Amino acid sequence: MAGQPEIRIMTDFFNSKVRGSVVCDVKFMHPKRVRVDLEPLRNRDWRVHSVSRGKEIKLIFQDGEERRDLLINFYKGGVWEWYENEEATKANPDYERDHRLSLHLADGSIMSHQDQFHQSNWRWAPDRWGGWEQYRSPDIVFEYNEYRRHIYKHRKHFHFKKPIYQIMFHQWFFNGFNNFSRCEILARTRFSPFTPMCDVLASEVLREDFFEISREVMEDIYRLGGMQFGRWKNPFGVDKTKLNRWCRVYHQWGAKFFIEDDKKFYFHRRWVNEWKYIQLKKRTQEVPEEELLDGEIAISDI
Repeated sequence: MAGQPEIRIMTDFFNSKVRGSVVCDVKFMHPKRVRVDLEPLRNRDWRVHSVSRGKEIKLIFQDGEERRDLLINFYKGGVWEWYENEEATKANPDYERDHRLSLHLADGSIMSHQDQFHQSNWRWAPDRWGGWEQYRSPDIVFEYNEYRRHIYKHRKHFHFKKPIYQIMFHQWFFNGFNNFSRCEILARTRFSPFTPMCDVLASEVLREDFFEISREVMEDIYRLGGMQFGRWKNPFGVDKTKLNRWCRVYHQWGAKFFIEDDKKFYFHRRWVNEWKYIQLKKRTQEVPEEELLDGEIAISDI
């Protein structure tokens, strides 16, 4: 399942091929199953580019002052593939089966959204919530301070009483995290996967470690070309050797794992660090929520 780094890479790839080009037509493979009305895009010369936030992708169509934003959720198997012309699509034996959405450009090339599991969905971006989905957190890389405020605002939510390895899959709080990134983040923070998330947020030291290391891991995965363990391959042709060497637990010798919801969660057998264990017992003074949300505060104060 693609996470925030892979979505960023696919967004970069989309913009490298399509940005600045004129989009003549947009087609769905099975239009009757889609609730998106494409009529506003018909018979217009649109210029399109893409932006991402966590696991969300937004296509921005512009024609002069008029603008339409299309939200796409890729879920498990969504990828962008670019073809020079209609004939080139026939060279891919899986094109007819996996093709979901295509953008036809004026030069004859095609940008195709393919999904082998047929789970992707589309809808016009809402006017509220900044044009993104309501129940998704800010992006930990691009909206770091907003992300921290979002977590702290909901710190008393009942979900945070769950073990940290479970809550990290909740996209309302951890938008863009996937199984690979959560394994590597917890390996570097040296948290037990069974530690309640509320205990981590209650300690200033552990809280800072978690936020900083989470952002660093996301940036490292992006810089190294993304997780290329399944069907997803880096569209720029980046070799996966460096990322494999960077991994500490995921598919690594000596790491333990257990299976939950058909996903293998990898972790170190010896996670306990005496210094961090002591921090788990500490509690720091909470920042008043009014002060946290009304004004700009230093990262160390959250």
